[in-house]
Amino acid sequence: MALQWAVCLLGQTATHAVFGLPPLAFHVVNVALYVIVTSLIHMFMREMDNASREGALAASLLFAVHPIHSEAVTGLVGRADVLCAAFFLSCLMAYMHLDNNHVDEGIQKFKSYCQDLNVNHNNLPHEQFEF
Repeated sequence: MALQWAVCLLGQTATHAVFGLPPLAFHVVNVALYVIVTSLIHMFMREMDNASREGALAASLLFAVHPIHSEAVTGLVGRADVLCAAFFLSCLMAYMHLDNNHVDEGIQKFKSYCQDLNVNHNNLPHEQFEF
């Protein structure tokens, strides 16, 4: 939870460094982030079950205009929710594109590494591990 607020504070500090203190700048950045999240929803819906273009567009537009999201866009503290949604959708889409062959190779390398550690551990004198 603390990392979420750190990222949000970093974004607000960057907005302040670039635009200064006018509230309109913070609002415009929140709206831009919300547009990014809405486009991520659209891309996710297109990849999920090969949804039709119209279905994905309808889902993303419904997400964009739903009144429950108004606080996340208009309020300064709502940036945390928008950033959380952006990171979650990005990670979810990256996971969907993950190549299982590379994962299996990585798991096999990790298992062999653990087995090597176990073999090396068995070759050590056991007196070193007695307390």
